[in-house]
Amino acid sequence: RQRVQSSLVETVFDRAKEQLPPSARQNVVTLVGIEKAGVGLIEAAAEHQADLIVVGAHSSQKFEWLKLGGVSRYVAQSSHVPVLIVRPDQRSDPTRPMRVLITCDRRSPASCPKPFLERLAWPPGTHGEVMSVFESYLGEIPEWLRENLARESGASSAANYDMFAREKHAAQDQLNAWCRSLPAAFHCQPAELVEGHAADKICEKLKSGGYDLAVVGAHHHNSLARLLLGSTSDAVLNHAPCSVLVIRDPR
Repeated sequence: RQRVQSSLVETVFDRAKEQLPPSARQNVVTLVGIEKAGVGLIEAAAEHQADLIVVGAHSSQKFEWLKLGGVSRYVAQSSHVPVLIVRPDQRSDPTRPMRVLITCDRRSPASCPKPFLERLAWPPGTHGEVMSVFESYLGEIPEWLRENLARESGASSAANYDMFAREKHAAQDQLNAWCRSLPAAFHCQPAELVEGHAADKICEKLKSGGYDLAVVGAHHHNSLARLLLGSTSDAVLNHAPCSVLVIRDPR
């Protein structure tokens, strides 16, 4: 039995090495542990001072390729280093340039750390975009209802709306300034600041835009918060049709 297991492990490692670029295959170190997979990956990353953890997104359930499996979910929520959750390449033309969407917190774009993005080797022709979401104090409401509220509330509502407009304009300026310092691949078009619910807007864009990778920032959470769904990064991990790179805010 042990011999069969060893053979299977070697086969898995050999297949994994084939997925790496030739230049990255030279100094591969293989590790086999006895811990639960998620725990073992986190501990190995810490022991070897890894800068990035890469895991597949597959659920073990049939027809649920989009959903996160238990190991990938645990690693994404527990790691203190960036985690790349890999989903199958959906491009009909594998030679098409890579499309990447960076999503960042409009209150603090730097929560998606720029130094790590600069260290990555973006393929030639990569088309990068940046998006942030401005959540209104009233939530996302239709224009006709906004106009009705303005009529009923009078000057008070107008003042609140003016303040909101100024905050949104300032947020766009801050986002534009941050984007100018990103790698050249992300200068393809102006940063987009949309109004609405962050998780919904980001997932909508990812599903309609044909992206190959989404980059999300994530804040540190305590052990209880990790058990709760609802954050923007959790929503993107669960619903993005593409691979997702989660970069922790180091603060």
